[in-house]
Amino acid sequence: SLGRDVSVVNDFKSAIETYKILRKEKPDVIHLNSAKSGMIAVMSRIAGIRKIIYTAHGWAFNENRSFLSKVVIKFLYYITILLSHTMIGVSRKIIEQIKYWPISKSKIKLIHPAAMMPEFLSKEVAREYFIQKCNISNVQDAKWFVSLGELHPIKGHTYALQAFKLLSEGKPDAKFIYVIIGGGELKEKLQQEIKGLGLQDNVFLSDYLENAATYLKAADYYIFPSLSEAFGYALIEAGQARVPTLSSYVGGIPEMITNLSEGLLISPRRPQEIKHALI
Repeated sequence: SLGRDVSVVNDFKSAIETYKILRKEKPDVIHLNSAKSGMIAVMSRIAGIRKIIYTAHGWAFNENRSFLSKVVIKFLYYITILLSHTMIGVSRKIIEQIKYWPISKSKIKLIHPAAMMPEFLSKEVAREYFIQKCNISNVQDAKWFVSLGELHPIKGHTYALQAFKLLSEGKPDAKFIYVIIGGGELKEKLQQEIKGLGLQDNVFLSDYLENAATYLKAADYYIFPSLSEAFGYALIEAGQARVPTLSSYVGGIPEMITNLSEGLLISPRRPQEIKHALI
């Protein structure tokens, strides 16, 4: 019954279900990973679990929400951390944002995430897949750009699209293909935006793709225009594929990428900056 969205009925049901499971299984350790883990932390304490670990992968209060919503979310995070025996932050930025909260600092640990090395497809095979799937033409001498992630406002895809429009206006002879891999709520809106910007011959939405990281060698450059990001697993995979990255300067990303070294860092929500980085 535990879902992403708040539901009093379902959340109460999931609390009861969780408590019953915990009482039956009696785990030594429970590891929480959700923004809605406060309820599970409470049930774990009541059930007598001796070790509760909470990993913060990001803070939902960084997203574009109402003031009241942010207050409620911060309170839930605080309860979760308070009831946990140890909190893991996936980046220094994650930890820095709560350094003034009344929490024992000794329980907070920094652990940067890792990712298994995917079995990458060759550049030729990966590109041929997208050419066929997305019906891409005019690929001769084109530079390939790829983004991987959920089609959600926080991922900032719209600013990348605006940047490519600026690029095509400023350099009409520029040849490029931009493939966005992923599904999500913004698919129809982004398709309309691509058409409205006149980029339908250059920009393609590839939908959700199983083992998407294995296709990253299709890219000459990887684009990560997020507005908020705790760490960014896809950047690890782009690095493993040895694809240089253009990424927003947000969250824990500067802990991975040094500007002008492994890639270029740009301010979020700045299509003009992205355009200059593309050039």
